[in-house]
Amino acid sequence: MPKHMFPRPAPLIGALALALSLSACGRVTQIGQVPDMTAPESSVEFQAMTSSGHGVQELPYRADSTASLWRVSQNSLVADRRASDRGDILTVVIEIDDSAEIQNSSGRSRSSADKVGIPSLAGLPQRIDRILPEGASMEELAEAKASSSYKGSGNISRRDKLTLRVAATVVDRLANGVLRIQGTQEVRVNYEVRELTVSGFVRPSDIGRRNEIAYDRIAGARISYGGRGQISDVQQPRYGQQLADILLPYWKGVAVKKLLLILVPLLAFLGGAVGGDMLGGSKPAEPAQGYVATAAEPGVAETGDPAPDHGSEDGGGEGGGGEAADTGASLDWFAFPNQFFVPILRNGTPSAIMILSLSVEMPASARAEIEAQEHRLRDALLNALMIEANTGGFDGNFTAEPAMQRLRAALLAAGRKAAGPNVRRILIEDIGQQIQ
Repeated sequence: MPKHMFPRPAPLIGALALALSLSACGRVTQIGQVPDMTAPESSVEFQAMTSSGHGVQELPYRADSTASLWRVSQNSLVADRRASDRGDILTVVIEIDDSAEIQNSSGRSRSSADKVGIPSLAGLPQRIDRILPEGASMEELAEAKASSSYKGSGNISRRDKLTLRVAATVVDRLANGVLRIQGTQEVRVNYEVRELTVSGFVRPSDIGRRNEIAYDRIAGARISYGGRGQISDVQQPRYGQQLADILLPYWKGVAVKKLLLILVPLLAFLGGAVGGDMLGGSKPAEPAQGYVATAAEPGVAETGDPAPDHGSEDGGGEGGGGEAADTGASLDWFAFPNQFFVPILRNGTPSAIMILSLSVEMPASARAEIEAQEHRLRDALLNALMIEANTGGFDGNFTAEPAMQRLRAALLAAGRKAAGPNVRRILIEDIGQQIQ
């Protein structure tokens, strides 16, 4: 794969540092400055009061209305001045004094034990005991124990008290006459802005004669009292500490968390650098058509020509034989995903197990064909390994060169018999013997 398809770690690290710097610019620009307040003209209340066709509507002037004490205009002494239409203003009285106490506890425990044994069954357990490892017996086949316990308790005690008054605006009048109100208030003291927001739905009949309404008469009330500025910034934990609390909820050591706040970014930096080098590193190019192997590859002479095949067609040769005449074709390898396990019996009793990892060398164009015959190849190779084990092929110094040549030849013959001449060689990648 071309090298330029993966970016180097240096640009990635630079981009990350730039992103972090830009995210901090908002905080840097606020150093020594008071927090900005929201412009009233951008609020929903201002739009409701200035929209056309709403607001205070006067009736048409009539000459005889000036002499009447019961004029219906809002300027009349007896007029109803309570909010009733879009753009009208009313006062919301917030007097919250709530308290709550909750206590609960729970506990749970459980234990279990199981034991399985077959002391006698037509004499079979005694026969099986002879081939089991030392200390194992069918009489005490399995025994399991488990226990768990849980205990939890919780206690909640809180009290909220808030007394405020805020002017709200009717932003909409629903079809059933219910008024939707919304009000905001901002107060800036030194370097801190306190924000109060209230919204909800009220019935016109719940509005008092003083054009006031209590918060507990607002349906769907949303009341928010907070702030922004230096005090709120100090009261909130840093983003890194919040992340550490989420990822490490069971660690209680404050010193450990502080240490991890340093180690986590450092490990991320090192991991990004190493991953970038691995992804951006050059990958060996695949052999092209007409490729000739070099002397560094197995079974190739130093002159650059393929090593001669000293063996016969059945694979009897020094290098395991099987180098085909078409040396111009590119080669490929297929590794069996699972190892081969071959038991070695002595007088009917397992004495050792041979463990091998095998691969098949083949032309690149025949890879799909070889993969489709994986199970046939595995069966044939395992059969050849069983024959070697039963004929003493793994006795004594089985890693000597003559023994390995004989084993490679037998595997190659079995592989070609199962999958055809496309099997060039059978590579023995790992071999070991486990004594029972």
